[in-house]
Amino acid sequence: MGGKSSTISTSEQRILSLQVQQSSQGLTLPVVYGRARVAGNLVWYGDFTTYGHKTTTRQSGKGGRGGVKQEDVKYTYEAAVMMALCEGEIKGVTRIWRDKEKFSSLAQLRLTLYKGGEEQPIWPHLQQARHVAQAVSYSGTAYLCSPNYELTKSAQIYSHNFEVDGKLGYSTSIVDANPRDIIRDLLTNQKYGCGFPVENLGDTDVYGTYCRAAGIFLSPVYSEQQEAQRNIAELLEQTNSAAVFSQGRLKIVPYGDSGLSGNGATYIPNLTPLYDLTDDDFIVSGAEDPVRVERKTNADAYNQVQIEYLDRANDYNIAVAEAKDQANIEQYGIRPKDAVKMHGICDAKVARQVAQLLLQRALYVRNEYEFKLGWKYCLLEPMDLVTLTDGGLGLDKTPVRITEIEEDEDGVLNVKAEDFPFGTASATEYPTQPSLGYSADYNVSPGNAHAPVIFEAPLQLTGGEPEIWLATAGGDMWGGAEVWVSTNGDSYTRVGAVSGKARYGSLTAALPTGAVFDRANTLGVEIGAGQLTGGTEQDSRDLLTLCYADGEFLAYETAELKGVGRYTLGNLTRGAYGSNIDRHEAGRPFVRVDESLFKYPVPRDWIGRTVWVKLVSHNVFGSGAQDLAEVPAYSYRIIGAPLGQVANLRLTSSWAYGREAVLAWDKLDGADTYDVEIYAAGSQTRLRAINGITANGYTYTLADMKADGGQVRNVVFKVRGRAVTGKTGAWAQVVAQNPQLKALTGIQIDSGLRQAFFQCEMPSEEDFAGIILWVSDNPACPTVDANRVYDGAETFVTIAKCNGNPLKGGKTYYVRAAGYDSFDKTGLRVSSSAAFTVYDVDVTVRDLAESSLNKALRDKIALIDGSGAGSVNARIAAEAQARANVAKAAEDAKAAAKKAADDLTAKASELGNKIVAVERVNNEQAQQIRTVTAAQGTTAAGLEAEKKARADGDKAEAAARETLAARVSTAEGNITRETQARVTAINAQSAATEALKTRVGNTESSITALRQTVNQKDSARAEEIRSLQAKLTIPDTRQDNQPPSWYYANHPRSTVSEFKQADVLGLGSGFAALETVVPWGDPSGGRIFQTAYLQNGTVMRRKSDTAHTYAGGVYNYTKDLWTEWAADETANGAQAKADAVRRVAEAAQAAAAQARADIQTVERAVTKAEGDIRAVTERITTLQTSVNGNTASIQTHARSINGLEAQYTVKVDVNGRVAGYGLATTPKNGTPESKFIITADRFGVGAVGKADIFPFTVDTQRNRVGVNGELVVNGKAIIDNLNAGTIHGDKIAANTLNANRIRAGSVTAREIASNAVTADKINVTSLSAISADMGNISGGSLNIGGGQFTVASDGSLVAQNAVVRGRIEGESGYFNGTIKASRIEGDVMKVVRMKKLSNTVWEASIQAEALPMMVRPDFEVRTVNPDHARRNQATAEFLVDGKRQPVFRSFETRVTSVMEDEKHNTIGVKTDYTATTSYGWYVLPRNKSVLLRLQLAENETPTTPIPCLQTAYLSPSDAEYKTLIGKMVWRRLTDYVRLKVGWLEKGMWKAVYGLPDDIYGLRLKYLTDNNPEWANGIVWMQDGTATAIKANSTANHAAAPRQYTREVNQASSSNAVILSAHNDWQWMELRDVEVLVPEDRVF
Repeated sequence: MGGKSSTISTSEQRILSLQVQQSSQGLTLPVVYGRARVAGNLVWYGDFTTYGHKTTTRQSGKGGRGGVKQEDVKYTYEAAVMMALCEGEIKGVTRIWRDKEKFSSLAQLRLTLYKGGEEQPIWPHLQQARHVAQAVSYSGTAYLCSPNYELTKSAQIYSHNFEVDGKLGYSTSIVDANPRDIIRDLLTNQKYGCGFPVENLGDTDVYGTYCRAAGIFLSPVYSEQQEAQRNIAELLEQTNSAAVFSQGRLKIVPYGDSGLSGNGATYIPNLTPLYDLTDDDFIVSGAEDPVRVERKTNADAYNQVQIEYLDRANDYNIAVAEAKDQANIEQYGIRPKDAVKMHGICDAKVARQVAQLLLQRALYVRNEYEFKLGWKYCLLEPMDLVTLTDGGLGLDKTPVRITEIEEDEDGVLNVKAEDFPFGTASATEYPTQPSLGYSADYNVSPGNAHAPVIFEAPLQLTGGEPEIWLATAGGDMWGGAEVWVSTNGDSYTRVGAVSGKARYGSLTAALPTGAVFDRANTLGVEIGAGQLTGGTEQDSRDLLTLCYADGEFLAYETAELKGVGRYTLGNLTRGAYGSNIDRHEAGRPFVRVDESLFKYPVPRDWIGRTVWVKLVSHNVFGSGAQDLAEVPAYSYRIIGAPLGQVANLRLTSSWAYGREAVLAWDKLDGADTYDVEIYAAGSQTRLRAINGITANGYTYTLADMKADGGQVRNVVFKVRGRAVTGKTGAWAQVVAQNPQLKALTGIQIDSGLRQAFFQCEMPSEEDFAGIILWVSDNPACPTVDANRVYDGAETFVTIAKCNGNPLKGGKTYYVRAAGYDSFDKTGLRVSSSAAFTVYDVDVTVRDLAESSLNKALRDKIALIDGSGAGSVNARIAAEAQARANVAKAAEDAKAAAKKAADDLTAKASELGNKIVAVERVNNEQAQQIRTVTAAQGTTAAGLEAEKKARADGDKAEAAARETLAARVSTAEGNITRETQARVTAINAQSAATEALKTRVGNTESSITALRQTVNQKDSARAEEIRSLQAKLTIPDTRQDNQPPSWYYANHPRSTVSEFKQADVLGLGSGFAALETVVPWGDPSGGRIFQTAYLQNGTVMRRKSDTAHTYAGGVYNYTKDLWTEWAADETANGAQAKADAVRRVAEAAQAAAAQARADIQTVERAVTKAEGDIRAVTERITTLQTSVNGNTASIQTHARSINGLEAQYTVKVDVNGRVAGYGLATTPKNGTPESKFIITADRFGVGAVGKADIFPFTVDTQRNRVGVNGELVVNGKAIIDNLNAGTIHGDKIAANTLNANRIRAGSVTAREIASNAVTADKINVTSLSAISADMGNISGGSLNIGGGQFTVASDGSLVAQNAVVRGRIEGESGYFNGTIKASRIEGDVMKVVRMKKLSNTVWEASIQAEALPMMVRPDFEVRTVNPDHARRNQATAEFLVDGKRQPVFRSFETRVTSVMEDEKHNTIGVKTDYTATTSYGWYVLPRNKSVLLRLQLAENETPTTPIPCLQTAYLSPSDAEYKTLIGKMVWRRLTDYVRLKVGWLEKGMWKAVYGLPDDIYGLRLKYLTDNNPEWANGIVWMQDGTATAIKANSTANHAAAPRQYTREVNQASSSNAVILSAHNDWQWMELRDVEVLVPEDRVF
């Protein structure tokens, strides 16, 4: 029987439709330039087809019977697909990647390419009837299609990437595009570009040539919509160029500064500066510097640059090109720039070149300059080259490149420029080895993002709004993450993305609490990505290295690498932005705050809530995104960021007088309101608390203080911010003080009859309330109530009692005084005790009511009879005649001026008529223009006539002045005639001698008063006349052409109109109306503009052209000129010319009108003078005799004026010798004031019946007053000086003359004869109490403190120590010690460029310097062997004055390349060896020039385009300094000093004797206390290290001075001698203290 057979069937699950994994709608269609790799996007699919494949396998049974049949069914799938690539039209597709497979032909994948032309046809497959509704040509879009595309086993589309030859490929051999063509296409393309008009594009050919010659070709892909400006800026950065607008058109200028050739192009840069700018070109406002320079910090000067590019040779995998300056790294540490993403670069050679250019620009272009220029430089543009010369900055035709120009409203150009170090804008081309690495899996899993650190940002960094910041990173394939946030833990919202790895981790050790500037602690951290680099101490203080550490914000200066990702951070600045300085344990989070953090603003009402964050990661290729549900969530509760402390809390109104204290502070970001608390400073009692203040200020008044419980002198104000969340910042505080009044000044005590008079100056304090006086017969004068004699606000006080009893005559008392303010009477500043003695004089008051002249005096008066030459009558008559002449001249001048004004008016009217005629002609055509020309000729003739009229007017003005004087004289002549008539009448009535005496007295008094009145009236009239003359005599500026400075000084902020002769202005013949507009009082307010309107109608313009310096508020002009005249282009028409003529005529009319007005003013003044003269009523009586030519007269003069003044005088005159007296009452400031004046050679007061006795005499010839008898002064006697020898020592009682007896200021240099005070008359130990302007000090030298401060006669000054609060200025000099400054400008370290002599030889010369220097080559030498043979040896030599210097370091780089064919079979191995040699620091002697040479072999090159040398001065602490500086000498500091070793701490005493910095030895003698129970010691402290001079013990005490000497080889920058003592304080002596220093250092 046959056996049975069986069948086993298996079948895959069949998929019924295409499984679309990803197809995005609304994506931007990429634009591809050059050759690049892009991914396709499925835009259409259909015609899904399934193919079954059945496989049958048979297996026979035993004996061939029966058996088993195996049937397997599998399925494959196909579909019709369309995948869009990019914008068309493209050239083709060269390579395809399908998952991990690579293909070279589209046919291998059954794909057809449509290149994206505008007229491309519809894909035939879509033209079938079943697809006609989807039949679209997709014109302008390059796409791939297949009617039978093979799907994956799961019926999905494979992951594809295509290498596309896109737009603008340069050639078949250079598939990338010229960046110039890319930029033009992006700008002008109407479809996907900016649509920028082509006519607005300027020159880009030079830029295109540069890119070709430099070999910089790019293949960018723009797959996202973004600003064209950003795309173009990235292209310009990659091509070392900049775009500028030139005359309204955009052009591109390369930075390249070296000639280049390549790819059929030659680029030659234009390196010629357009201008050499100096101080004469810069515009300076106020005291600012002409050129301001800002240097980038070391933190900004990167010495390592990395570029991330897509390596075409390695299937467009991401690669990194690096450029670094090894020498700079070794000197300053590595300062890497964050990697720059430049995926438009697909060639390693281009990437290396671009990285090198970026490095050189970051490292060497460090200075930025700012200056201002005038309008003449308006054609300058960014990228232009100029040179700068500024002695203050050490610039001498230094080339710079302009980067920015802005013009302000005044036409001033504000210019910014940058360094232009030649050679740094060109890069050396190095050979590169193509990478043959792996082909990437673009769908590789990125892995989860690392657990983030989430914290709240300081409100000062967010503008006051709350933000949460997040730091995260990932593994090697992690490329970033999307950030999703939820407020309930269920529903999430995408809020942004993280694109870079943050530098974060944790603390490796605990950080204790510390100070704000924490130098005691360091911070140990470990981070998972990136590097930490150090900065400067200022960077730390400025928070430029800001970090977050467990809730505290801090910054650091130093970052020391301790291992992979492990650092120790030092010199910390802690508690930034109001965070607390706390202890932080190991393991707590750490974040370096930078741009890699994700920053998310949150609403204020979220504070107090919890949020959840998810990070959905993607890989480095932007693919392999995670699913939101798969990633973990991280929660964070928002608590509100700290506020920080209020800044700049200040008092804007002083509390010094207790009126009010006005507080102000800067706005604190994040603070909604402010809290203010006020405390009494002494008791710390809170006076007031105010919350909810919204302004940035608060005022606290005296009334407020009284309401708060009373007055407090010293007040503490505290202010803090308060956020809407209730969080508060730290308190800031300021103290306001109101001290008690200063001690009273100007105290004087004058003794009287049984009383004394106290007087002092009124205190200047605003809250002065009064003074208190204490009087006692005790010299100490205790300030007790029993001695108080006055308490009030007066500063002049009469003292009549002491202890309630009247003052006793002849007794000495003592007084003290103090002032007090309105607050209280505590803390008084009481004066020292002042003594005074009262008088007791019985004065018999004599009847002085009646007296008569001495007989001799009466005899002399009786001799006066008659009149003669020089008498009062004669002088009055002459004066009257002169005034009559003036009055007549004034009348004539008035008539002549009126006639001249009438003539000018007529001429002006005539010119006006002609102008009207010209204006009518203006509306006609050519014939009318000829008429205008004729009218202008007529007008010119009129102007000539006007010129003559003005000359006549000038003459009339002079005549008017003479006429005016004559008229005044005439008026006063009438007074004289009236007076004579009155005198005649009086003489007829005066016969008796007694009447004669009366008339003589009255007349003399009247004469004196009349003379004063007449003089006053004359002065008033003369002032009026001078004022009128100033108006009539208009300054004749026709002959002047003043410079700009004259107008700034005389006509600030005004418009000046002048009449000028044209030739004076350099504008030909004729006249011109000149209008000058002066905007300000100095050039800081802008230029002066002048417009000249000429007779012929031409309008000319010019402006000021000045240069100046500014110091001490004064402008010193170094250039004071005008620009050339320029014709006004708008003044070519007839109307403009007519306007110019009219302006000239108007100037003439204005002059005539002014003349008429001035004449009217003269008339009014003369009329007023006549009225004043008529108001004077007077009577003059004269008695005169003449005998033998001798004339004597007696004259009385009585006068009354307007009921307000009265005068009476008596005068006697013998041959011109006058005696007399006068009485007068005249108003002064509206109040009558009486006077009695005597005129005589000698004047005396005699007694009746005692003709020869005169108790009181006055000698006016010798300016002397005599007192014959006792002089009683019941008050003050003020004497400016006393004759030498009149008061002798025996006339002054002992101890009665002291400083209180000499009035302050009464003895000055005028009272001390020259050379009267000599050195032997001055014997004081201190002049500290003397405050005076000592004027010039003449002498051989000045020596203070035994040589501590000396000034020699030649001006040399030596100070042991000096603190200078202001500016130090000098031409040159040296600091032998340490210089510490917040900023140092100048040649601290110089860079010297080496000069290329040939391809293998470079040289540089360094000039001699007074101090030793160090030099270091700032380059390396690279030795490359072209035959690939191993020769690990460099032949380069670095020579100093012909002597070869040792190599600092040399290392070998070996590069092994494996060569494979297309099937990855190894066909060869190549190994290259490169030796790199670097050089260290070399010491150069001082005072010697040296020649440095770099000598290379043919196969050697420096690593920088231009080898440079760094030079720096040696420090005194350097070991070589002492041997190189030259001769050392001992300089003495002091001969002897005795020091009290005072108390320092319990059981320890200490004293310090300071020594200079940077010394090489110490020599001294010392003497200590020899008490055997007392220990003492002396040490020399050098930079914190102690060297014993005498060991600290009870032994070895010095009974006699002991010598100590020690020399060192390295100077110590900080030095001191410290003396210590135990058990009790002690005296110690130092003698002959000397220090060892270089010979040229003087103390």
